[in-house]
Amino acid sequence: MSTNTILVLHDFTKIADNAVKHAVKLIETLKGEIVLLHVVSKATEEADAKVQLSAVATAVTAEYKVACRAVVQLGNIFDDVAGVAKTEEARMIVMGTHGLKGMQFLTGSNALKVITKSRVPFIVVQEKEPFTPYDRIVCPLDFSKDTKQKVRLVATMAKNLRAKVFIIVPPASDEFLVNDINRNIGFTEAVLENAGVEYEVFTAEKGNFVKNIIKYSVTVDADMIAIVNDDNGAMPSFIGGSMEQTIITNEPQIPTLIVNAAQISGGSGILGT
Repeated sequence: MSTNTILVLHDFTKIADNAVKHAVKLIETLKGEIVLLHVVSKATEEADAKVQLSAVATAVTAEYKVACRAVVQLGNIFDDVAGVAKTEEARMIVMGTHGLKGMQFLTGSNALKVITKSRVPFIVVQEKEPFTPYDRIVCPLDFSKDTKQKVRLVATMAKNLRAKVFIIVPPASDEFLVNDINRNIGFTEAVLENAGVEYEVFTAEKGNFVKNIIKYSVTVDADMIAIVNDDNGAMPSFIGGSMEQTIITNEPQIPTLIVNAAQISGGSGILGT
């Protein structure tokens, strides 16, 4: 099995085809294989789905010159993605969404029902196609431990993708919050420097931090925004549960890397070398 296997959820839509294109961009740098996953709810649907998905995999290999194969799973999209990812030893899962008007399981709390059960990071993409390699990652920091620990995984990914990390922190006037932010920045700089990853640090303006994250990501031409998903399926405190879709379905359509807090505590890596 390849060192780097990227699982792509595929439902035979254009947005799923675009998710494949994003996975191809990752594989071009990382080297490995793409596994397409389609989940069916009825056994009678399996045969046709296998024929259709195998054709997609063959076309991907022919067009992009990357290893690609198909897996059809009988079950439920909410419950079975994590199991397939484990079986396939996937390093990452890529799935597409049409934004706020997308399929039900890819919006709001339902998207997190798929994501939260996985020990594997997700990249959620929209309709915008990838035009450049994934080499510019925005990494928001706040005052929490989980956000601080997320940096280790982002550093690993940035190193293997040969990417630059753009750190954005919220403004703070309270002495204790300033100290917390400074400690997190110091920790982040040490981790990134140890990994040999180039980075910049930016303090956001006052106001809605989520909107400032997206604005900053556009300014630096980011390929990805990295956030943490906690054990309860809610975003970290600086985002707030009601703002989760603002990041995942951001208007500039920048892909979102979602790392589960459980994965951070477990210490599993994002990508192999």
